[in-house]
Amino acid sequence: MFGAKRAVFVSDPEMIKHFLVTNSNNYERRPPVRRFNQLFRDGIFNSRGEVWKSQRRSARLFFSNLDHHIPTILKHTNDLINNIDSTTVDLQEVFYDLTLRIICDIGFGVRKPKNVKQFNKDFNRIQEIVENNLRNPILEYLPDAEFELINSRLSDFANDIIQQSEPRSQSLLSQDDSRDTVLNFIIAGRDTTATLLTWTFFCLSLHPKITKRLRREIKAISEPFS
Repeated sequence: MFGAKRAVFVSDPEMIKHFLVTNSNNYERRPPVRRFNQLFRDGIFNSRGEVWKSQRRSARLFFSNLDHHIPTILKHTNDLINNIDSTTVDLQEVFYDLTLRIICDIGFGVRKPKNVKQFNKDFNRIQEIVENNLRNPILEYLPDAEFELINSRLSDFANDIIQQSEPRSQSLLSQDDSRDTVLNFIIAGRDTTATLLTWTFFCLSLHPKITKRLRREIKAISEPFS
């Protein structure tokens, strides 16, 4: 209606497997709106065919040994806990901060990324802009200075990570698409885990008995965690 795109949302695991694995050759992923493409460009969220396969192989190799990263994850988690100085916090913001720092560290060896809070604020806002473009397609064709400014700052953040990245990360990066690769990997590592953590804690807050059991179980685990 009025140019809006029709969408079908799928949640059944077997259907998802059909679309993404067993019958994936029959389907294509296309950017839903132009600004989605401008944001993610040639990264893993947008790429298709051989480019996507190449990026997927790099990602699988890169994250195949998560056990190796547990000390790094624990360090950032403990730093976060020790820096909480208020009785009330916004857990979603806290977890965005945590997962961004972790993915920059284990992904690219950047232990202290700059402008973390600004990045989180910018990416949350640019997602709203893209979603508004989906809801009202007319917006897609109008100038949007805020989108351009935020997209530029996100690119600066990604380029800064590239400048600080360790040699072990270079296999992921090429001169042509390094900004796109870094930004897509950061978002993939930040958003999914942060949202899962927030939802988990929200559910635990509704079930104090389960929370109590979970705390007992955690205390019974000997460190270091495996």
